[in-house]
Amino acid sequence: MMKQLHISIILVLTALTLLTACGSTETARQLKEIDGYMDAHPDTRLDDLLAIDSSLITRTSDRMLYEVLLTQAIDKAHGSLATRDSVMQVAADWFTGRSDTRHALLANYFLGRVKFEKEDYPESLVAMFKAHDLAKELDDKFWIGMSARGIADVYNNRYNTGDGVHYSEIELENLRLAGRQPYINYAMLDLANTYCNNRDYEKTYEICRQLTDSANKYSDTYLYSEAQKTIAVTLMTETKFEKSIPYMQSAAETGLLSTKDSAFLAFALGKIGKNKDAVAILNNINNKNDVNYWLKYEINDNLGNTDSAFNYLKKEYENLNAQFRERISLDLSSTLANYYEMSRHLKEEKLKTSQIFNYLLVTIIALIIVIGALIVNRYYKAYEYKIERNMAIAQSLRETLAIKKSEYDIAKVEIREKMRDEFSILDELCQKVYESENPTAARKRVSAAVTDLIEQLSGDKKKIENLERMVDRNCDNVISDFKTDFPNLKNADYNLFLYSILGFSINSISLFLKEEKLTSVYERKRRLKDKIKKLEPIKRDKYLNVLG
Repeated sequence: MMKQLHISIILVLTALTLLTACGSTETARQLKEIDGYMDAHPDTRLDDLLAIDSSLITRTSDRMLYEVLLTQAIDKAHGSLATRDSVMQVAADWFTGRSDTRHALLANYFLGRVKFEKEDYPESLVAMFKAHDLAKELDDKFWIGMSARGIADVYNNRYNTGDGVHYSEIELENLRLAGRQPYINYAMLDLANTYCNNRDYEKTYEICRQLTDSANKYSDTYLYSEAQKTIAVTLMTETKFEKSIPYMQSAAETGLLSTKDSAFLAFALGKIGKNKDAVAILNNINNKNDVNYWLKYEINDNLGNTDSAFNYLKKEYENLNAQFRERISLDLSSTLANYYEMSRHLKEEKLKTSQIFNYLLVTIIALIIVIGALIVNRYYKAYEYKIERNMAIAQSLRETLAIKKSEYDIAKVEIREKMRDEFSILDELCQKVYESENPTAARKRVSAAVTDLIEQLSGDKKKIENLERMVDRNCDNVISDFKTDFPNLKNADYNLFLYSILGFSINSISLFLKEEKLTSVYERKRRLKDKIKKLEPIKRDKYLNVLG
C-alpha cells in the first residue's frame, strides 16, 4: 500500500514538473514574440503582457524580460511608471554586464524613464547615459536617438539648454537614420522646443514650419497643435504678441490647449490691450495650479490687478528660489562625472581582466604548440626510424629473395639438364630409329630395345606416374598443379606436358604418343599453349616456361 502511495506521489510531482516546464517554455515563446513586435511597431502589447500569469515564469531571465517589456508597454500606453521603480532597478542591475546587451539597453532606458517620472533626475540621467552607451555599442540608431531624447529631457527640465540642444540634435539625426515614424516628427518637435528654450528662434520657426507640413501629411492633430503652440510661445518670447495670437488660437481650435497654453494666450491678449478677452481666460485658470506664476503675474499686472500680481510675483520668486536650490543640490554635472568615472574604472578593471585572460590564453596556446611540436617531432623521429628499419628489412629481404631466386633458377636449370642427360641417349636412339628406313640386324636389336622403352614411356601407367612424381619433386609440384588447373584434359595432353618438361623432342614425343604425323603433335602442343595462355599471369608463365 505504501509503495503504491510513493509511486503516486512521484507521478504527481513529475506531472507538475512537466506542466511547469511546458508553461515556462510557452511563456518564454510569448515574451520573445511580444519583444520582437514592440521593437518594430509603435503600438503597445500591454493587454497581452497582463494576460500572462507571472507566477508561471520560473526562469530569472524570463522574469526580468517580462518586467522590462511590461514597463515598456505601460510607457507606450502613457500609463504611470511610478510603481515600476524597484523592479526596473533589479532588471537593469541583472541585465547590465551580461552578454544580452540589447535587453540591458532597454532595462536602463526604461529605468531612466521611471526615474524621470519620479523626478529623480540624477539617477534618470545616469540610466539614460548607460542606455546611450549600450545603444552606441550595438550601433542601434533608433535607441541611440531614444536614449539621447531621454538625456535631453533631463537637461531641458533642469534648464541646461546647451546640453539639451546637443542631445536633441543627436536624437533627430539618429531617428532619421533609423527611418522610424512618428518618432522622427516628435524628435523634430523636441528639437524645436529646445531651440526655443535656447533662444535660437530662427531654427525654431524653420523646424515648426516643417512640422506643420508633416502634421498635415500624416493627419496628426496633436503634432499640428504642438507646432502651432511652439511658434506662438517663441513669438511671445520675442515680444511679438500680436503675431503669436493666431498661432495659439489655431492650436486652440484642435481642442488640445492646456491650462498653461490658455495662460499664454491670455498673456498675449493682455499685452495688445484685449483685456476683456484676457480676463475671460484668466477667470477660468486662476484656480489652476499648473499655470506658471510668472504668467499669472504678467496677466494680472497688465489688467491692473496689483495685489494679485504682487502675490503671484512673490510665489514666482519663491518657486524660482526653490528650483535654484534644487538645481544646486542636484549637481547633474557631478552626477555625470561620477558615472563616467565609474564607467572608466569598470572598463579599466575589465581591460585588466581581459589582459590577464589574454596572457593566460597566449601562454596556454604557446605551451600547447610547444608540447604539440615535441609530440610531432618525437612521432616523426619514431616514424622515420620505423621507415628506415622497414626499408633495411625490405632491402635485406629483396637481396635474400634475389639470392634464393638465383639459386632456384640455377638448381632448376641443373635439374632439367640432368633429366635431359638421363634420357639423351634414348632420345638419340629414337631419332635414329625414326630416320632409318632399312635397319640392319644390329639396328633391329637397338630398335627392339628402344621400342620396348618407348612402349613403357607411352603405355606403362606406373612408369609415367613415377616420372610425374620425379618432376613434381624437382619442379615445384608443376605436374600436380597443372592437372588441378586443367582437370578435364586427355592423357595425351598430360603426357605431352610431361615429355616437354623432360626435354624430349617433338619427334620423340610423337613416338611416345603414337602419332604418325609430327603436325599432330605440333597442333596438340599449340592447343595446349592456347589454354595455358588464358590463365592468370603467374600460372601462365610457370607452365609456358616448362612447356617450351
